[in-house]
This record gives sequence, C-alpha cells and structure tokens, in this order.
Amino acid sequence: MAKVKDIMTEAVQTVTADTPIVEAARLMADVQIGALPVMEGGRLTGMITDRDIVLRVVAELRDPQSTLVREVATLGQVATIDPESDLKQAAEVMAQAQVRRLPVWAGDRVVGIISLGDVALDDPGKTSGKALEGVSTPSPRGESLQRPHL
Repeated sequence: MAKVKDIMTEAVQTVTADTPIVEAARLMADVQIGALPVMEGGRLTGMITDRDIVLRVVAELRDPQSTLVREVATLGQVATIDPESDLKQAAEVMAQAQVRRLPVWAGDRVVGIISLGDVALDDPGKTSGKALEGVSTPSPRGESLQRPHL
C-alpha cells in the first residue's frame, strides 16, 4: 500500500490566526485549495476551510476584510499524520477526527496535506469508503473543538 508521502500535496500554504479572511480566501483561490493550516510560532494551531468562510463570514454577513482567521477557524488540537504512514492509517485518522484533510507533520513542520480525495484516487476501494463513512457520521454534541471539524 502507498504511503502518505507518495500522494500528499507537498506545496503547503499556511496562514496565521491574525490573517484577515479576505487574504486567506484569496490564497485559497490562487492555489486552488479548500483548506489552510493555521500556524502560530511554528506550531500548528488550527485549520481554516472554504466552508468556514462561507458559513461563518458570508452567511453571517461579516466583513471579510476585518474578520480574522482566529474568529472563524477550527482552532485547538489538530489531527495530523506522519508522511511514512500508510493510506489505511490516514483514512483511519480522518474517520476518527471526522476531517477530510490532514496536515502531514514531520519533525517540527507541516510538510504536506493529504485529502480524502487523494486517498480515494489512489485506493478507490474500502480504505476511502471507511474514511468517508467516519467523516460523514455526525459527532455527538459537545465533543468537537471550538468549531466544527473540516
């Protein structure tokens, strides 16, 4: 089975919690991605997704120029995966954490991102199906981070 490092996206863009939402959205549009790791002082502190922006900025009619990433991102402990892990492990972590994208962490930095789509394209069988089932199962109330997962 392939390893995470074999199929992850390596060119990782990040933002800080103090980045204005308009800048995060532009970065997502420029590099055609739907999620950005939030970094503070070399630490991974959260994730911001295009869904976060739509539901917590656009739908609430907030100003994207004055709203900061910290106000709408999912902050707290972030599920990650090692680049040497296999795709089954990545799918299990995604299912358990109920996320569609995982930062790939090596040493002291984010070295990539792996998505459920990456896993599905590489292994269109049971591995991605089990992950999708876990990601799609609603979390019991009160068991998530400050904001819903990706």
